[in-house]
Amino acid sequence: MYKIIKLKNNIPVVMYKMQYSLSVSIGYFIKAGTVNEDSYNSGISHFIEHMLFKGTANKSAMDIASTIDHLGGDINAYTSKECTGIYAKVLPKDITTPIDIISDMIMNSLFDEADIDKEKSVIKEEIKSYDDTPEEINYDLLSEIVYKGTYLTHPILGTLESVDAITREEIINYIKTFYTNENIAIAVAGDFDEDLVIDKLNETIGNYNNNTNKKISAQSFIENQSGYHYRSKDFEQTHIDLSFWGPDSNSELYYAAHIFNNILAGTMSSRLFQKIREEKGLVYTIYSQINSYEMAGNMTIGYSLGDDQLEHATEVVIDELLKIKNNGITIEEFDNSRKHLIGNVALNTETSDAYMSMMAKELLFNRPVKHIDEIIEEIQNTTYEDILKVIELFFNQKKAISSVGKIEKKDIMKLYNLMINKLEG
Repeated sequence: MYKIIKLKNNIPVVMYKMQYSLSVSIGYFIKAGTVNEDSYNSGISHFIEHMLFKGTANKSAMDIASTIDHLGGDINAYTSKECTGIYAKVLPKDITTPIDIISDMIMNSLFDEADIDKEKSVIKEEIKSYDDTPEEINYDLLSEIVYKGTYLTHPILGTLESVDAITREEIINYIKTFYTNENIAIAVAGDFDEDLVIDKLNETIGNYNNNTNKKISAQSFIENQSGYHYRSKDFEQTHIDLSFWGPDSNSELYYAAHIFNNILAGTMSSRLFQKIREEKGLVYTIYSQINSYEMAGNMTIGYSLGDDQLEHATEVVIDELLKIKNNGITIEEFDNSRKHLIGNVALNTETSDAYMSMMAKELLFNRPVKHIDEIIEEIQNTTYEDILKVIELFFNQKKAISSVGKIEKKDIMKLYNLMINKLEG
């Protein structure tokens, strides 16, 4: 089973020994993401993630990269809407090295002015690259409608203008405000010596003392909004996202929603994949996914295709949804999807890095840290009646649509009205 231990400065550490693992993974997670940003500093969480790799008082950027490389390991980071994670995966004998490095990155990064200027250019190129990815653009467009008026509308990368405006002073202030002891959680999974890991953590990050005694107020629950959004862009295909109710991270229907998602378009045997791609041949791919946050959630159906098939394909998608609304799903579909989810969860957490990440998120957001067997039991205990509750919320809550590609306002309005009239009429 896992253990939760607090370091001498009260930073919590969750550990899970995987006896037969050939690796060990460690991650430092900070409750600092786009939900903590204002429009003027949009993208600063992601910018700081990049800057942490640019050198400390003790190590150069090359030292940070090469030390782990030379061990055959991996060190990386990411920024999400709600948190930043810095993590490494190494052989068990090398576990103290990433502890040294990541602790140093958090405690002693220089944020050199020249490096800040260079990294602005790098991130601007990343934004331009992102601007060539229809799915990414479109989810941001969708968020602007679904989460209108909240910080969930902020793009993780920021904008060319907001990134350009970030200053060293703002970076330091952001670190002081959000990179606090109370906002940090550490997770370790794989094959490792627990006493060695805790001793090394106490020797390094255990000396970090950024205590503001100022709790970050919890975000209030966000009700999804309805509407449409679009962006005309000369892509070969037009991408569509339809948005419906989805569970927040703490929802009692979290696993039930994932079971329904599999039935909808989450697998190759799902209803929409079989109808829209296999039977009708209208798209190369169609999928559904759940986006869960602490205070909100939505379920999206996404597909890309030529603009000449756009209305017809969307009508077929909506007709398939209407069948579910009117007739529900079968017990066999429910049983098969639940089995798939159990298998998927088990397979996705068999590596040290995946298990580490799963535990870290639970610890960071004050949710119970569960063993994989407990999660599987919860999925197994999900009932057909739970799926019926999900279906009711899916169809009765607000809906939205967004699109990027060869599409105009009149086109997206037509598709939106088609969806609303059929599913709510």
